[in-house]
Formats: sequence, C-alpha cells, structure tokens
Amino acid sequence: MAAYIFGVILQVLCYNFSGWYLVRKLYKTVDEQIVYLKENKKIMVKDEHRKIFEERNYASLINPYKEFFSYGRDENKNHIYTKEIDFEEILKLVKADEGFSRLMYAYIGTFEKKFKNALFAEICSKYIGCEDEDKECIKYVEEIDKFLKSDDDGDLPRFCTNFRYSISKTEGYVYDDFRSEKRRLVLQHIKEIGMKTKDERNKLGESNSLISHYHKTQSVAPLWVIPNALTLGELSVLYAMLDSDSQKKIISKFYATDNYKKIDIRKIVSFSGQIEIIRRIRNIVNHYEPIFPLLSFEIKRVKKIENSPLYMTFELLKSTYASSLFNDVKADVFNIEENHYNSKNLKLLNLMMDMIKNTNKK
Repeated sequence: MAAYIFGVILQVLCYNFSGWYLVRKLYKTVDEQIVYLKENKKIMVKDEHRKIFEERNYASLINPYKEFFSYGRDENKNHIYTKEIDFEEILKLVKADEGFSRLMYAYIGTFEKKFKNALFAEICSKYIGCEDEDKECIKYVEEIDKFLKSDDDGDLPRFCTNFRYSISKTEGYVYDDFRSEKRRLVLQHIKEIGMKTKDERNKLGESNSLISHYHKTQSVAPLWVIPNALTLGELSVLYAMLDSDSQKKIISKFYATDNYKKIDIRKIVSFSGQIEIIRRIRNIVNHYEPIFPLLSFEIKRVKKIENSPLYMTFELLKSTYASSLFNDVKADVFNIEENHYNSKNLKLLNLMMDMIKNTNKK
C-alpha cells in the first residue's frame, strides 16, 4: 500500500534542434521510482533502502547529487551515466549535506545575532549625544512617518543617509533609485513594528514577547528591540542605507579591526555580498532543503573555490562562530534555588539539559 501513497511527479526541460521543450513525467510510485533509477541512471537500490523513499521525496534524494556520478550530458542535455551506482553512496551524500546544513544553522545563528546587535547599536548611537537627543530611541517612528509621506530627502530618518545610493567596488556610492521601493517597505515595516498597530500585533502574536511587552507598556517600542522582528533580508537593507562610516564600524566588529577607517570600499561591497549569500543559505537550511545545489552553483562562476565569495563567506561564518562565547553547547548544572514561583521553569530547564546531554553522547 505504501508504494501507492509515496510517489513523485517530475517535470524537466529537454532540448533538441528546434529548441527547449517541456517533458512532463508521470507520477511514479516508490517501486516505479526504484525501477526508473536502475534503468535510467544505473542507481541500484537495495530492498533495505526502499523505506527511505517513503521518508524522503525523490527530488531531495536524487536530484541534488546526480552530477557526482554523471560523465557529462548528451545532445539533448540529459546526464550520461556509464557505471552502476550503489544507492549507499547517494545516502552518504544526503547525510553529508544534512550535516553541513546543521553546521550552517549554528554558524548563521551566531552571525545573525551578532549582526543584529552591531547594526542596531550603530543605529541607536545616532540618537544619543546629539543636539536632538532621544535616549528612549522612539523618534524613529516619527522620522519614518514624515519621510514616507513627503518622499523628500531632507526628511530622511537619521540612519538612512544612503537611502537612494548603492555601493560599487569601482565607483563607490552611486545614485540608485531602483531599490527605493524595497527600502520604503522595510521602513514601513519598522514603523508598524514600533507602533502597536493591530495588524502587527497579530503578526507578532506570542512569538516576540519582548516587543509585545513594550506594546503593552508604552506607545512606541524602542528601536533596540526592533531587530527581533526583522528578517535577515530586512537587516541587510538597513545596513545598505547606513552611511559609510557606520558600515565600516559594523564590519570592524567581525574582523577585529582596530581602526575602522582603514576598511575600504571593496571590503564594504564584499561584506554586503557575504550577507546576501548567508541569507540564501539560511533560507534553504531553515526550510530543510538540500544545500549542495546552491553551493555548487556559487562555485561554478569562479576558477578557484578559494577565491570565491562563497569561500570567503564560509571563512567569515567560521571566525564569527569561533570567537563567540556561546558556541559551547553543553548540559550545565545550575545553582538556582527552587521555589513555588520558578519550580515549573526549573523542571523545563532540566528537561532541556537532559536532551542536550543525551544528544552529545551520540
């Protein structure tokens, strides 16, 4: 019965002398998939591995890794397979992909937390120690609202110096109104988070208790809690709108640079590109998709992997993780006195520590 429950529908693009055309492949049961793999790709699946096709779909098991075993493509752009392939080798690749995804999850989590902190520390600093000081950091809502209504550069929020500019390695900061709409949307979202609008409260729900707390106790949430409700993509847009010195100061937090002024335009451009690569990896990892196809695509455009933006991104993630004080996950023993108020939370904490301890044993 399971053979008819689990299956796959495939669509592929093929090519002949008249051009590209769509070939629609029919739904295949698990048994039919196994026969197809043997006859068309020379992949031999043992009976003991059949259940794997009931746990994972064909597209995530086979498609990301078939180029490892191909000897090129024929005139119709189909992969050529000349030798039999043990399905066990496919499984090794799947497990390697998943292991690397878990590593990326930990690395990116550490990077994103540090990036949020550095970014908003820099933004908040623009409201402190100035003529129009705002130690509560709540005037941003008023500034954003005024700018969105006027669209006048004279009304830009104080952290949006480069709202209408993008950066280039060869030309520096150049006028670029193409990104303006996306940047407006990010500013609008920040304003909605800061103000306790009904729609934003519904979006946040119980997922962000810190922001919800400020919504309940004051009219505007302070700027420093806003990053908790932003995506990495939105954070990168904010970073792009900052002035050059602010961007350099943030980069210096990741490269232990004593003098941020020594950081040049190339480093700013490179760091911006690394954030984008991290964002794409993050989206794949968080949706539990195979990561190898993205990484393979990234290196196809360079002669040496070591010179690729992807490699430099890995180096950034590794160094950020290695320097973090929070990368040593272990089951600690806590000296917390139990009372009627905290007893349930302590039981939950002990459960969490037991799970960490048991995972580390494996």
